[in-house]
Amino acid sequence: MRARIWVFFFMIIIFCPGCFTSGDDTHARARRTTPCTCATSLSTNLSALNPNRKPRSGGELSIRVESEPGLLLSMYSAHPSVTQIVDHDIMEALVKLDDTTGDPVPELAEYWESNIDHTVFTFFLVQNAEWHDGKPFSAEDVEYTFTQLFDPAGGAVVRSQFEDIANVTADERYKVVFELDNPRPDFVTDISRIMILPEHIFKNTTVVSNETARAPIGTGPFVFGSWKKGQFIEIKRNMQWRKGVVPLEKVTYKFVPERRVAVELFNGRSLDILTDAYEATAKDAQRLDFPLQKIDAWVFQTRGPYFSDARTRQAVSKLIDRDAIACSIMSCLAKPIHSPWSDITVPNHHSRFSPKEARALLKAAGWKDRDGDGILERNGVPFSFTLLLPDTDVSQTRAVTVIAHDLRKAGIEMNLTVVSWAVYTDRLRKHRFDASVLSISTAPPFNAAELFHTDGIQTGRNFGQFSDVKIDALFDSLLREQDPDKRAALHRRIAKRLDWLQPMSFTFHPYQRYLVRNGIFGVTIGADGIEERRLWLANPGGTR
Repeated sequence: MRARIWVFFFMIIIFCPGCFTSGDDTHARARRTTPCTCATSLSTNLSALNPNRKPRSGGELSIRVESEPGLLLSMYSAHPSVTQIVDHDIMEALVKLDDTTGDPVPELAEYWESNIDHTVFTFFLVQNAEWHDGKPFSAEDVEYTFTQLFDPAGGAVVRSQFEDIANVTADERYKVVFELDNPRPDFVTDISRIMILPEHIFKNTTVVSNETARAPIGTGPFVFGSWKKGQFIEIKRNMQWRKGVVPLEKVTYKFVPERRVAVELFNGRSLDILTDAYEATAKDAQRLDFPLQKIDAWVFQTRGPYFSDARTRQAVSKLIDRDAIACSIMSCLAKPIHSPWSDITVPNHHSRFSPKEARALLKAAGWKDRDGDGILERNGVPFSFTLLLPDTDVSQTRAVTVIAHDLRKAGIEMNLTVVSWAVYTDRLRKHRFDASVLSISTAPPFNAAELFHTDGIQTGRNFGQFSDVKIDALFDSLLREQDPDKRAALHRRIAKRLDWLQPMSFTFHPYQRYLVRNGIFGVTIGADGIEERRLWLANPGGTR
């Protein structure tokens, strides 16, 4: 399972007494009267779920997913459920990432080589892989996949992340050569996210319009089973997989948007693995937490009437109480952050909750309540903006409402617009918003430059149309630099300047919480989540 979560933000209110009161800058005393125990609340012990026993074959289980995707090709969809269901299960890439180390390991490539400056990569492919319809896999499929990726009219959502690929050639039947414009030492890791398409299925068609985009044919350990709209997607084990048959016969992904309903289904034994469990508990289940490869943020439209200056953006960032939200709303399943790299700390950062400092910044930026209605104005424009959210989980709006309370006390009115996933992503790409919640995948290939570099405005990935000459120069230097220590220093300089300019207010590095029903073994959690291919049941023919 590979969970690329590109653009969604989930926050569910589970109030604890004392965490949100009417305090102002006294929030350290009055706003959080109940101690937060986040540091000791996470559980990642997998030993009980990985006994030293031979896996048993057979059986099926069900996993909750929050929302239903539109199609099932991750190259063309940023929907979080697509990679969970399809990537490295139904479809495969040239490489996948090792569950423990995160290093690339062979999948459809048997091994690979690169030149000394990391601009030419040669992949030697496995020679016994077959598509689920029995057709042989070859280098032509790889070349075709990247041709479709590069097609500007094709709609591939990850195209901008691979624009430095100059050429892809099927040199022999089982040999592919990639030529890059610039050195890219992590290229092998990065292409673990590109699932290879069957050329014989999609050739001479529009990929996203082909029916196979919703019933994918891959080379992986599972085959597509069925899709009942609004209810579930089923995948079944591939009895012809070249590496051997996986233990589980079938996995069903059930669409359950509301967490409350999902907990009821889990307790009623209609779900076996519950995602985003938060405070949910069960006597016959294990709780597992792990950090996701993504970060959450608010992105501001820097060419609009509200957020064109850094002081205003800094002020809003200081009105988001990250610690209280992480403790009480996100049930400790998040770490507050203030840079695109969650391991970088910026001294004296602008993400510290401080309504007093926020009001001073707003005043310096020219915002003032001139008519006494409690709402600030500047140049005749009231500070009344709209926050864009996806409808991935309707309960997320309740958490944003808590933030809106602190904004309103500072004289800022925030309205919410909740739209469908397709409308949400379209409005982001076309810059049609005042501010928006955003979830950014930091899984390979994570390229922060496309979010902030001026060039990213035209590609649609620089959502807020932010532009800064110094930031552009720093990212250009980062692209050329290969020395790890110098790259780390550039990351710190970029993080510091982004913190000052605040084109985005970085909020959290979230964790995922699973409830896994007792009797399910082989649970392996890599960088992104549970590997379905390794799961097995203690009693395949009975109840769990």
